[in-house]
Amino acid sequence: MTFSDQVQVDHVLESIFFENMISDCDIIKNEVSRTFLRNGKEIIMDGDIQVIFTTADDRLEELMKTIEEKVPDSYLDIVVTTPATGNLKYIDHVNK
Repeated sequence: MTFSDQVQVDHVLESIFFENMISDCDIIKNEVSRTFLRNGKEIIMDGDIQVIFTTADDRLEELMKTIEEKVPDSYLDIVVTTPATGNLKYIDHVNK
């Protein structure tokens, strides 16, 4: 997921860590730049912060709902993937 600034990241992380919705989080601050069309106009958004969350399947819906509540942006950039492999002890930890 991408956020527009660190304040948004901190606001979301505070609640999702407190509620144990995620087990891990990677924050990538490499000046992500997105270019896309919105209503026929080219939009360029610079300075976004990419955040990768690790959660269990049964917490995913709750996590996405919380993010949508905390970040008042109707154009959230969320990508969900399932790991193909991993350490079984870590996967068990995530599913707790």
